Amino acid sequence: DRPQPEAHLTAGDPLATPELGWYLYRLGADQLEPPPAGVPISLVDSGLDMTHTEFKTRPNTTLLNAQPSLTWGSELYHGTEVASVAAAPEDGYGAVGIYPTAALRVFAISTVFDAPRTSDVVRGIAMAGAFGRTVINLSLSGSQRSQAEEDAIRGAIRNGALVVAAAGNEFSRGSSPQYPASYPHVLTVGSTGKTD
Repeated sequence: DRPQPEAHLTAGDPLATPELGWYLYRLGADQLEPPPAGVPISLVDSGLDMTHTEFKTRPNTTLLNAQPSLTWGSELYHGTEVASVAAAPEDGYGAVGIYPTAALRVFAISTVFDAPRTSDVVRGIAMAGAFGRTVINLSLSGSQRSQAEEDAIRGAIRNGALVVAAAGNEFSRGSSPQYPASYPHVLTVGSTGKTD
């Protein structure tokens, strides 16, 4: 019998309980220790609210470009929410991320009517991928291919990145191919809820 690893959900963060942070337990985060501190996660999303309590003093957080002014509850708060799920620190406040001690890098993409500009996504992938080994998270999707986007992803992968992209929200419409998730070598993920 191997000893069970000590879980990382022990700091008393109120949103990390099984009732509120149910996704942590569904993924088995209560049974595993995250990797050692400092492995990079790069988010290409709507930006990070650096005034948020979880992030204003979080160590090892790098903004790869200027971040927009963000307001809780707006569509553009998505990047801060993704950052919380991925890497909110254990600090006795709020939530705990899946990997709370990651080296968090954030590239903010501009949006036009809630749709990101492909050119900004390409710049974000290229900048994140230039660092080498990292997980690049792309919680965005669209129905159109982009050669520039695919080339940026290939470059990031050549530099040692793992690119993870959302499958999209098209299940009710037959799950048509979505990009960047449908490019070769991209780890495509979908979401789930409390009832799976």
